[in-house]
Amino acid sequence: MSRVLDVNLKDRNAGELKQDDDASLTFTYDGDYLVSDPVALSASLPVRQDLFVDRVARPFFSGLPPDEGARRRLTAAP
Repeated sequence: MSRVLDVNLKDRNAGELKQDDDASLTFTYDGDYLVSDPVALSASLPVRQDLFVDRVARPFFSGLPPDEGARRRLTAAP
């Protein structure tokens, strides 16, 4: 069972971070975000429709400390 986390930037839903059963991460920008003056989350995650695979997504997201609510959801038992 995969786990999904919404990624927000300045109170906008920027996309979705997904962790698969094998613990690999993927990131995709939200379709509505892409058509509404989007801003890239980082230089390594430029604005595009394509999926970002683990080797691209993991370094960026692993370096971010989650907020308290997200940290609780990520560490909660499934």
